[in-house]
Amino acid sequence: MDFDFFTSVIDRIDFDCTVVPWLNGEPLLHPRYFEMIKYITDRKIPCYITTNGTIWNDDLFGHLLDSNGTSCYQIIFSLDGLWDDKSRSIEKARPGTDRGLVRDNIETFLKYKRLHHSPIDTCVKICRRGQDYEEVEEYVIYWLQQKGVDFVCVGSALVDDKVDDMRIYPCQYSDNNFMVIKSDGRVAFCAYNDTMTNDPMYAVGMLDKTTPLLDFYNNEKYTAFRKAQRKGVFNEPCKSCGFAYTGHGIVGTVTFRRKDFTLGPVYYHQDYYNQFYSLKKKLKRDEYYDMEWDTGVCSRYE
Repeated sequence: MDFDFFTSVIDRIDFDCTVVPWLNGEPLLHPRYFEMIKYITDRKIPCYITTNGTIWNDDLFGHLLDSNGTSCYQIIFSLDGLWDDKSRSIEKARPGTDRGLVRDNIETFLKYKRLHHSPIDTCVKICRRGQDYEEVEEYVIYWLQQKGVDFVCVGSALVDDKVDDMRIYPCQYSDNNFMVIKSDGRVAFCAYNDTMTNDPMYAVGMLDKTTPLLDFYNNEKYTAFRKAQRKGVFNEPCKSCGFAYTGHGIVGTVTFRRKDFTLGPVYYHQDYYNQFYSLKKKLKRDEYYDMEWDTGVCSRYE
């Protein structure tokens, strides 16, 4: 994304929201990514980032740790297997990955986090791509025992989102918390369904550098889409989308088969395609997922 366009979007945020400055890729490849994060955090706008851990950026990571987690409150490291010599999951899932480099980067970040006493939420995530179930379980146990890791996420890869046509509930991602602005200014209805995200035919429209964000969000096409969702009218590709979701899902605690895991209760919750494991009980408030069922207009921040 062009830096000037990016700053024009951030400058128009005059309501409560979280900015997620990446979409289905490796954000640290952007040559001005640190500047983007700093531009967000200097304005006290909450954000979080995800990285595959292959790139170390002293300026960015130093800023995240020094800022005391006040704005960029979370970082997620994504890698898809164990360090065990028997495992080849990391290389198969992400060809070209240097597992030693990734491990060094994550462990160095955790070390610096402890030295800085930083409260930034730190997650390590694995996507299910055919690994043995036991490897996934061992992955969760390994990272829960590393000091500085706040939670571990087990997710589904966004590669096959087709399901049978049995939907009856509106999708969370059409509610009043979500808008996707792509690098060229095209606005998408969704960041999860590949067709809705990337096919120009399904775009909401093109965002310029001046239109207020809420005005765009309340345009005719966007409003009609949200109203249809709330009425249970699901057109393709939403009709057969497997990522439609309506809340934070199942909540509880879990135990592992390994009896030597004695760190205490492991808190667990899941949605359609993510499972979360943590030694801390920490969830978004239920009202975060509330929807305005009778209207497709976003007025909550006005």
